[in-house]
Amino acid sequence: MYLIDRTNGLDMARWASEPPPIGPSFSDAQISSADTLEVWGTSCSDPGPDFSIFLLKDTFERVIASRYVEGY
Repeated sequence: MYLIDRTNGLDMARWASEPPPIGPSFSDAQISSADTLEVWGTSCSDPGPDFSIFLLKDTFERVIASRYVEGY
């Protein structure tokens, strides 16, 4: 699994609210409590099915919400 992206601010809010398979579809309440969105996932060349894990983190780097999304 690889860190694909890490973002904050307006980019984070837009991406975090997108529905799967593009985003995790986090709620407005979750997004407003978050400071950072991290996206972890597989590479197309990895064996097995592809997936992404979206992590919303607060200012102390604590995970406040996560979502597993199939696909890349």
